[in-house]
This record gives sequence, C-alpha cells and structure tokens, in this order.
Amino acid sequence: MKRMFWCAVLAVCGLAGCVSNEIGSSKDVAQERIYLQYDFDFSEARRSGECTAQFRFGGSKGTTLVLSPPSQIQWNSEVLSVDSLPSAGAFYRKSLNTEAWWGQHNLIFTDTKGEAFSNTVTLNRPFIQPKGLDAVIDQPLELSFILVGGMPDDELEVYSVDTDSSFRYTFRLDQSGKTVLSIPAKEIKRQRKTTLSLGCQLNQYRTLAHAPAEGGSVRLSYTLAPITMPIRRD
Repeated sequence: MKRMFWCAVLAVCGLAGCVSNEIGSSKDVAQERIYLQYDFDFSEARRSGECTAQFRFGGSKGTTLVLSPPSQIQWNSEVLSVDSLPSAGAFYRKSLNTEAWWGQHNLIFTDTKGEAFSNTVTLNRPFIQPKGLDAVIDQPLELSFILVGGMPDDELEVYSVDTDSSFRYTFRLDQSGKTVLSIPAKEIKRQRKTTLSLGCQLNQYRTLAHAPAEGGSVRLSYTLAPITMPIRRD
C-alpha cells in the first residue's frame, strides 16, 4: 500500500512542484488556516485502495500537521492515527479491500476548537469496454467508458501495456460521465504482438464542500486492471 502512496506523492511533485514535507503541530497554528487534502487511490489489479488525509498550514503546499487533541480525523466514525514519510511529512491513512471501497464514505475533521467539518465522498465503480471483440489493423480502436457521477473535467488516461510500441492518450468525460475513446489506427498498426493490452487510469479533482477558510480538495484516482484483446490482421 505504501507503493500506491509514494506514486501519489511523486505525481504531485511532478505536476505542481514539490510540496512541503515539514511537520508541525496543529495546536500551534490558526485553525482557519488549515488546508484539508483528501487523496483516494484505487488499484483494481491489487484489489485494494487507500484514502490519505493531510492537513497543511497555509495552503495546499504548506507544512504538514499532526493533529493535536482534541483535533482528529474520522473515517466513517473510526479515528485515524498519524503516520509519516520523510518525503511526504505527516498524514493519516485508511486502507480498504475492493468490497469495502465502493459507495459512500464520510470524513470528519475536527479542529482544536471543536469545530467539525464533515464531507461525504462517493466512490463509483468505473467501466471500460471495447466496442468490438478485437482490434483490427488499419482501423481505429473504439472503447466505451462509463462512470456514474463523472464530470467534464475528469481525466481518463488510456495506455498500452507490455508492448514495444507504446502509446498513451488522455480523454475527458462528458456531462453524463460517459465518453467514447478512439485509439488511432496508426497505433494498432505499429503493434508486433498478436494481442493488445490496455491500461486505464481515471483522475478526478474536487473542491471540499466543508472546510476551514483556507479550503480543501479531493483527488480520486482509479487504476483499472488491463484489458486484453486479439489483434486481427485482415
């Protein structure tokens, strides 16, 4: 599970410049200046997921905080314990298997003054499937993707797996959470194997509805198990 968290940390560093990994105590800062950050990472292949909660002073890149009693973070009424990594600072984490992952989950952050900020996150299972039963040389490959609760800004990455002719494409969902993915024919033609395996990662970014004045965000990342299909050379 730590591998999954490390990947999330590296992604943040690469996209937005590395955030602070320093550690402070929440009792030493103004409570309204605490920024809430909830990251959800799910791997279908590993059949597991985890939620990582971090609390930062002064914005999304600020010093990470250890919550000082009576401040705490609850996951579905379970109080989480603090952990830390040299590269990431202090964080709180909940790991779940596939069966417990999907559905609604409630996170409640309580500050040192006793003010509670409750947010419900709904995790919906994404579906991706080829429109046909195989990939055909010289023809684009079309796949359909469906996610209940998808938003237009949601990013969907589709990439080749275990091939010497790799490719990666990014798509965006429509208002209904659906999209048709089209892999160009040139990518299919470059493949040397008799089968094609595709991986898929969905990334969603949301603003927390309830947070201190400094604000808060949610990132949801789903990595689906690769799908494999034969390549037909008509």
